[in-house]
Amino acid sequence: MHEDLAELELELRLLPGVVDVGFGPVEPTGHVPISLVALEPEADLDRAATRVTRTFGGSATVEVLDLSPPEPAAPAPSPPRPGPLVGDERVALVESGVDQRNGEARVVLSWLGRSATGSAVAGSLIGPAKATLAALEGLGVVLDAALASVSSGQGLQNPPIRVILRSAHDDTEFVGIAQGCSEPESASRATLAAFNRYIGSQSPVSS
Repeated sequence: MHEDLAELELELRLLPGVVDVGFGPVEPTGHVPISLVALEPEADLDRAATRVTRTFGGSATVEVLDLSPPEPAAPAPSPPRPGPLVGDERVALVESGVDQRNGEARVVLSWLGRSATGSAVAGSLIGPAKATLAALEGLGVVLDAALASVSSGQGLQNPPIRVILRSAHDDTEFVGIAQGCSEPESASRATLAAFNRYIGSQSPVSS
């Protein structure tokens, strides 16, 4: 199976929507973890990739990281509430990193001439995401949504990061995807992307 990975990668890249392919360590049985980065993929991309892998005499666990823009959220039945931010300036990421000595993530944000720092100890991806939310709170932002998940592609160097925030009121999810110069930066930028979608959903609809 090792010798066939290059050819397998070419076959997988031919599947509709696939833009990048990553492999984990191949097990002695021939089983291989596969990460597919895709844009507007077919609904059965994971099954199609599994079938392709079987033609090379192995089995696979396929994870699809879909970078397609999320579908617009359905209108809420209740009247929209005003967003927590005013003005057109977006919150900017100044710094995001993880101290390798103690595992503490530190994130600095700026908005309207002010800055705030957030910190958290929860790993190289969840830590920066939580620290970003803490920095938003430090800016005085009221966010009625919580961190639901943080994920990335497997077997890829500096992969895109996907963050999902979930509304505390109706379980609506707000998805952000970003790729920065490092995993902590990607996680923070993805958190801000999800936050911006949350803000957009909270803005009053013009009549």
